[in-house]
Amino acid sequence: MKRLAATCVLGLALNACQPDVTEEPVLSFADRAVFTTPLQTEPPGSVVIVLVDALRADWLGSYGSQRGLTPELDRLAQRSFVFENAWATSSWTRASIGSLFTSRYPSSHTALTRDDALPDRNITLAEALETSGRFWSFGVTTNPNAGNAVGFDQGFDHFGRPDPGTARGYAHDAIRLIPAEAVTAYALELFDQQPDGDTQVFGFVHFIDPHDPYLPHPELTGDPERTEGIDGSRQALDDLRKLGRDGATSDTIARLKRLYDGEVRYTDQWIGELIRGFETRGVFDDMLLIVTADHGESFFEHGKR
Repeated sequence: MKRLAATCVLGLALNACQPDVTEEPVLSFADRAVFTTPLQTEPPGSVVIVLVDALRADWLGSYGSQRGLTPELDRLAQRSFVFENAWATSSWTRASIGSLFTSRYPSSHTALTRDDALPDRNITLAEALETSGRFWSFGVTTNPNAGNAVGFDQGFDHFGRPDPGTARGYAHDAIRLIPAEAVTAYALELFDQQPDGDTQVFGFVHFIDPHDPYLPHPELTGDPERTEGIDGSRQALDDLRKLGRDGATSDTIARLKRLYDGEVRYTDQWIGELIRGFETRGVFDDMLLIVTADHGESFFEHGKR
C-alpha cells in the first residue's frame, strides 16, 4: 500500500502544524515531496503502520491469490484503498524500512548494508509527528535489522520488542523469531499506554513470521503431510540455496512454499486480532491503518521473471 503511505502519512508529517488542512504530495525525483491542491479533510485519529516482513503481494487474496491464506487482510482490503503499483525500495529490511521511515531512497538515507545504521541526520516520520505535538508514538519490531541498535527508534516515545522468551525456532538452528501472537499482544499493551489528553497514537508494528526460518503450522494449513520432513531452518535453507535453482527439486520448492503458506496464514490471523483489539477499544473507525511489507520472498525464481 505504498501510495497510501506516501499520500496520507507523509502529508500528515509535513503538515502537522496545520491539522485542519492536508495536502496531497506527489513524490518527485528530487528527493522531496511536491504538493498539489490542498484537500479539506478531517485529521485522522491514531495512525498505525503494520509491516509484514517478507510478505509477497501475490500470496494475498486481495492481489489475486487463490490460496485462501489471508482472510483477515482480504476483509480489510474490501473497505480500504489497495494499491497495485507499489514497489519496495530494496530487497532487504534495513534499507527498505529506512525508506519507509524517511521517504528517501536507500542511497540517500544510507542505511544500505549490515554495517550501516540509520544516521541521525535523517528526519523520520516519528520525529516529524513528535514535532507536531499531536502524537504519542510506539514501535514494535522483532527484526534487529530495524531495531534500536541501528537507529530505527528515532523519534519514538517507546520502541522495543516483546519478551525474547517467547521466541521459537528449530532446535539445531541459531535463529529464533518472536511470533505474531506475542507481537500483537505487546502492540496492544503499548497502545494502552497512551497518555491522557488530546494526543493521538502513532504506532509501528513489525511482524516477522513469513521471513525464514519457516516454522510449520499444520493446524492452519490442514496438510501436515505436505510439510512433513521439510526443514525450514535457516541452516537448511542456506544449504539449499547454495545448490542454486537447478539443485532444488520442484517437490522441495512446493513443500517450502507450504511452510511459507502456514507462516502467512498465521500472521494474517494475528493481524486480525490486532484489528479486533483496536475495534474493541473504539479507535478503529477513526484510525489510519497502513499495511505493507518491506520486501517479498523468492523461491528460486531469480532469472525466471
